[in-house]
Amino acid sequence: MLNQLHRNIQEHRRELYALTLLGILLLFMLEPLNSYLAWSLLYGYGLYLFVVLAAFYLYFHGLRDGWEIRLAVAFVLWHALSRILLGDVVLQKEGYLVMKGPLMVCMLSVGLVLSRKQRRRFLHIFGGAAAIFFTLLGLMDLYSYVTRKALVYARTDVFTGIVHGFRMQILGYHPNTVGFWYLLSSALLVYLFLDCRRKAWRIPLAVMLLIHYLTLATTFSRNSELNFSACAGLLAALLLEKKLRVRKKTVRAALLVLTALLAGFLCFKGFGFGTGMLGKIHESLKHPTVTATAAEPTTAERRPDHATPVMLSFPVRTLSASDTEIPFQDPRSLTNDSQRFLIYKTVPEIFRQEPMRLLRGCFFDERLSISNPLLPENKTMLHDSWLEILNYMGIPGLLLFLAFTVLVLKDCFKLYFSAVPEHTTAIKSLVLPVLAGFSFSILESFLWFRTDFMTLSCYLFIGFVNAEVRESCAARC
Repeated sequence: MLNQLHRNIQEHRRELYALTLLGILLLFMLEPLNSYLAWSLLYGYGLYLFVVLAAFYLYFHGLRDGWEIRLAVAFVLWHALSRILLGDVVLQKEGYLVMKGPLMVCMLSVGLVLSRKQRRRFLHIFGGAAAIFFTLLGLMDLYSYVTRKALVYARTDVFTGIVHGFRMQILGYHPNTVGFWYLLSSALLVYLFLDCRRKAWRIPLAVMLLIHYLTLATTFSRNSELNFSACAGLLAALLLEKKLRVRKKTVRAALLVLTALLAGFLCFKGFGFGTGMLGKIHESLKHPTVTATAAEPTTAERRPDHATPVMLSFPVRTLSASDTEIPFQDPRSLTNDSQRFLIYKTVPEIFRQEPMRLLRGCFFDERLSISNPLLPENKTMLHDSWLEILNYMGIPGLLLFLAFTVLVLKDCFKLYFSAVPEHTTAIKSLVLPVLAGFSFSILESFLWFRTDFMTLSCYLFIGFVNAEVRESCAARC
């Protein structure tokens, strides 16, 4: 019996490996509901599980699954070595950060260990779970936004409501984070919609996609909105390319580019239209008289640059009269950089004062020790993944990550323009969240510095894109 069990495990080890990582990914997705439980599981003994999973993968597959995996492993090793060079010889201070790295490698490898049919099944399970979860959160967000009621989640004492004067947050997470949640979940919905064999299922998928779109709009995350619009343009060009019968290449390319630009523009403008429509719904539901309590903050205290959320003491409570004056449109201009360029200007000063950072980086809690005294207010990150890696892991870390970036973008280009019959529109759409993730990282420290649903999902998509390209190359050879 034990021999049979061992044989079954050997035969299905790829599926068991993928299912384990799917469970971890879903747990990270549900983390906002009870962050205390998630932290105790995933940042305690869970860290050792990440190392074991990575060792399991490398034992059976080695480094033969492409340069992306090799570079990711090298990046993790340099991360550990740079900590040792900084004096953390036994990784006592930042060992927990190093041990998160293997989980990125594992997520990257999921697509490589599964067949195309298995990858499809994996995405259906993951996409279905994410679609339902974020749709329910989105309905809660839209209710709060339209009725101007803040919903408190008692278990973690965080809420869904207005923050930064006019932007919506969900379960205490920053609007930019929430916006990218909905971009990734929308990409999964698009994949499910295009891959759906029963057309009747496309109706609820389309409704959920609309809820995602409106929820993203209420966050007023310009980074997510621009990336969502760019993805919409690329998707429109992808759909038109299959229907276009024009043979002249220049005319064909011009039509596809114009379609992408038009679709992206309309999608971006649609965010303002959506929040305006929600504002009209609010006006139609508003009571004739709304009285403010003395304890409520004034309008002046709730300026757009005021980052402290309104913490309410009741599960559901109508906001004050001043809250009803909060705009349903983004008062910021598109060129408002939210002090990012001020942050970038401090980068040369960092390396002027501590040139050794170019070689070995610095400790995580010292990343902004030089920048913050030069800024009007303290920041928590440099708001650019590549600058953050240069500062934290030096030039060797940056070179490894730049090489990884180039290879991933090359894979995306190959898959998006692939003429392989097996590469359906649904499969090609997996390129979109990968491109959005790298684009999002230009203005956020995101791709390596967070171990959450967003980052892990991006590495999962990167692995799936890489697997499709590798399989098509292997078939041609």
